[in-house]
Amino acid sequence: METDTIKSGQWVALQRENYVKVVQVTEKSHISLGRDVVELGNLLGKSVWSTYSMEVAKRIRGERRFQLVECPISEYEQSLVQVLVDDSKDTEGKDNRFIKDDGQSQKLSREAIVGMQAEGVSAKDIVGQLVENSSTFEQKTVFAQEKYVSKKQRKYKKYVLVRPTSNRLVTQALCNLSPQEQNPKHMSLRQDSLSLIVSLSGVQATTRPSTFLLFESGSQGMVTSAMIERLSATSDAHLVVLSCARGNDKTVAIQAMNYSPELLSKVHYLSLSEFLKSATECGILPQKENCEKQEEGPPAKRANSDYEAEVSLVMERLRSDKAAALIVVAKENPINVCTHLLPLVELSRPFIIYSQFKEPLQEAYMKLKADKNVTALKLKEPWLRKYQILPERTHPEVLMSGSGGFILHGLTVESA
Repeated sequence: METDTIKSGQWVALQRENYVKVVQVTEKSHISLGRDVVELGNLLGKSVWSTYSMEVAKRIRGERRFQLVECPISEYEQSLVQVLVDDSKDTEGKDNRFIKDDGQSQKLSREAIVGMQAEGVSAKDIVGQLVENSSTFEQKTVFAQEKYVSKKQRKYKKYVLVRPTSNRLVTQALCNLSPQEQNPKHMSLRQDSLSLIVSLSGVQATTRPSTFLLFESGSQGMVTSAMIERLSATSDAHLVVLSCARGNDKTVAIQAMNYSPELLSKVHYLSLSEFLKSATECGILPQKENCEKQEEGPPAKRANSDYEAEVSLVMERLRSDKAAALIVVAKENPINVCTHLLPLVELSRPFIIYSQFKEPLQEAYMKLKADKNVTALKLKEPWLRKYQILPERTHPEVLMSGSGGFILHGLTVESA
């Protein structure tokens, strides 16, 4: 998956302070980090876990372009708070309540700051000038001074850490654009929700033939990528990914992980309607399981010989051994999908259903409970709370995501 030396076409994660972005490195590629455009050609041939400073390269139509110049890790890790804030000073008598935020406390103009950036002045010197020209900085408590310098450091300190990609970083880059921001395109799927889904499913590389069923709709391939990571190119574990329309491995969540072709060959993308039709024709599902009309999606592509061979392979595996787990991550109501796919799961094996809202899962809970073909049903909400860890001010972060979705899970049993 990851290599020590960055090659053309490889994906890496760029971290600037708390901001993370996954990118594909080529000789002429460039990306946007906030308002800055960064050229990535200098990363080729370098190793991951290297640190770089963003040096001004050129200006094109008013935008600032930066090139990455390798620098020592000490420069990246240097905290301007320790340099510019003297926490030994007596703060008795200082009170932030009497400081007015009227926009007049900073004597340094915007033009002067932009000029210093254009000249390549270091972040330490820029923030130092801001501190010296602030009429209220000395009136603030030490805590407030540290907060002010930390905020300016995030804005002006232009250092980048190149990291190998991982599902945690990819999820953070795709879903959580900032610590408190959520992307509705990913169904509020957070790192804690994703890890709980994979853990409950028991997906792993096994020596015995194992087939895992996944119905994914609306998570942009993040669940598929997390499950692929648990497989092995040398094991006999396969993953069948179902969707309303036939999916593929072209999503950023999968491409960014640099999976080998051998590992991706263990993943099979099928349309749900075509899968159920083939399962019925092969006798794996009784006719009644497919009598209801499926939800209509985009018309499926005409099957070719490779696709037919893939369908035959999946049917043969399910004919010899039923699925080891069922995972449903859907923006639609999941009850119909579960009704059709649960008979394909081996007894005493887990099933997991994820939804952004609890109401569809409550309906599924009552339906599955009435059918008496599952046990140990539990409906839970993953809860991740971040804490600010600082001396004398450790507390939960003020701004954070409100929900990570809901999960219904249980075990299959023989219907009474």
